[in-house]
Amino acid sequence: METVQTYWALSRSSSRAEFIQRHPHPFLVKDARLLPTDLKKSSAFETLSAGGGLPLPAPSAAPASPSQCAVWKILKKETNRFDGMVNVGRTSTNDVVLDFQVVSKFHAFFTPTVPPGGCQITDPGSTNGTFVQGRKLEPKVKRALEDGDEISFGNQVSFTYYSAGGFYDLLGRLE
Repeated sequence: METVQTYWALSRSSSRAEFIQRHPHPFLVKDARLLPTDLKKSSAFETLSAGGGLPLPAPSAAPASPSQCAVWKILKKETNRFDGMVNVGRTSTNDVVLDFQVVSKFHAFFTPTVPPGGCQITDPGSTNGTFVQGRKLEPKVKRALEDGDEISFGNQVSFTYYSAGGFYDLLGRLE
């Protein structure tokens, strides 16, 4: 599994342009909100509920180490036959595989924006929904993403979205 630490080392030996050329795709970072220098837009914390109304535990207040924050590339596999889509889901046939019970087999998909560099997310009608910044997406409606947006699949499995440049900028702020 790749971590923020892996990319941090790469960012130290490249310029921003070189990093983006090598890694032009966006990223999802698990637990990025716990990094001490994250780009988080809001420090508000919302308690989520699991099935049966049980509250989920609050995230640790202690900063995470970059080696603890997993990274997923938003990158299309050669076997994906859908033009312009990077599929997200629980099964191995997806481009981004998230093996969590609340994630549908085919949960959502990313599409690039014009001009290149940006990204949109769409929920095709997943069972548990997709959330951006805590707001549930309407099925089949594209939502543009910005660096630092929190994306939750099933409102319980959360990641922070970064464009290639935004991820490089985040890495540059880590100690």
